[in-house]
Amino acid sequence: MRLLALLATLVIVLGLAGCGNARRHAVARYIESVNAIQNDMRLPLARVQYSYRRFVRAGSSPKTGSASLWPAVRSLRQLHDRLVRLQAPNEAAPMAHDLVLLTAREAAFAREVALFADYVPLYRRLLEPLGAAGRAFRASLRRARGPAAQVVALRAYRKVVAPIVAGLDRLRPPPVLVPLHTRQVDALRRVGAAAGRLSTALERQDTARIGPLLSEFEAASQSTSSLGAQRAQIAAARAYNRRLYAIRSLAARIEQERLALNDRLG
Repeated sequence: MRLLALLATLVIVLGLAGCGNARRHAVARYIESVNAIQNDMRLPLARVQYSYRRFVRAGSSPKTGSASLWPAVRSLRQLHDRLVRLQAPNEAAPMAHDLVLLTAREAAFAREVALFADYVPLYRRLLEPLGAAGRAFRASLRRARGPAAQVVALRAYRKVVAPIVAGLDRLRPPPVLVPLHTRQVDALRRVGAAAGRLSTALERQDTARIGPLLSEFEAASQSTSSLGAQRAQIAAARAYNRRLYAIRSLAARIEQERLALNDRLG
């Protein structure tokens, strides 16, 4: 993942330094200031690149976490804030605007990656008991002899699902994973509620409700790994790719603006 398109962009704009007239000098001074900011932050930005390369190589392993990613986010925000405060001459205004926009987008994207690194290990850890609980529940139902045993199995399963839902509610998913997270939480909440209603109906021998509630419980259980959740995950991945493409496109536009500026003032 090449996140920081900006690093190459700032070096390239040195081509205008040393121009002759007042307009050229104003643009050259602006570019020198931009590059001075980059030089001041060369070490923090190098750490940004290292942090993201390490994260991409390791994936979302709980061992990597986001300890090195949040300082990278702060470095990008600092770079953005310093560029915002820098006054650009009129000739360089479009490029200056896009440099500020690029750093804002990269900082926002970096924050999203850090949120992802925080979220995924916790999400996986919370869902770990669910597979075993599901297997235990199905085994209990196969062994069950009569409604009383079925009630015990349903309530035991619900007892596992409830803290998972509570834990997921406390997580802060990155924007790209919000649809998938929301679907998962809603599905598990429906499973817990359906298990509760079905166990109550079985306990009371409410035969009129047992059939419909059993269908409701089965549908809710299937929704935890439904096609809708898969589609949400695919949509999230596509949104992630669109964000990266937009960052790269903006970096390419800045280079075009730099070349046009060279042509006008060269």
